Amino acid sequence: MMRSSDIDISPIKKPSWYSQLLDELDNLPLGKYVFNPASEMKVGVIERVELRITQNPGEELTLNLKGKGIPQVENLKVGALMKARLTGTAFSIASLSEDEQLVPENGYTEWSWDVTPQKSGMQNLHLHTTVRIRLPFGEERKDHPVIDKKLKFELTLYTR
Repeated sequence: MMRSSDIDISPIKKPSWYSQLLDELDNLPLGKYVFNPASEMKVGVIERVELRITQNPGEELTLNLKGKGIPQVENLKVGALMKARLTGTAFSIASLSEDEQLVPENGYTEWSWDVTPQKSGMQNLHLHTTVRIRLPFGEERKDHPVIDKKLKFELTLYTR
């Protein structure tokens, strides 16, 4: 029979590399991103959605976007290697770029998706971004909080 005194309740010891990982995360530059999903779309009609990420906070990100949505610019901890995915259960989403890409110190990197709403009403589109961190013993990844956008979709019926 196990006694409560037999249970080790000492704090879990973190691996030696853990503090190094935290330091690397803290030292990531504060860059920014622009994301432009349209707030209203029509069911069955393809809309372009783009994400641009830069390490340079002075970089202009909104010029020549193809999507119709209002560009939303926010700050983000950025690394040289980033991954971006767009998901949503009420959408057909075709990625037009590689999920994982290099983000240079100057300029920006762009991800694009063709998004087709499949259901009418208020639906959620989720943007997932991940930064990849190189450490002496290998690589680690850190997900940023998911960015959720509530979007409204109209079902348009065509009559002849």
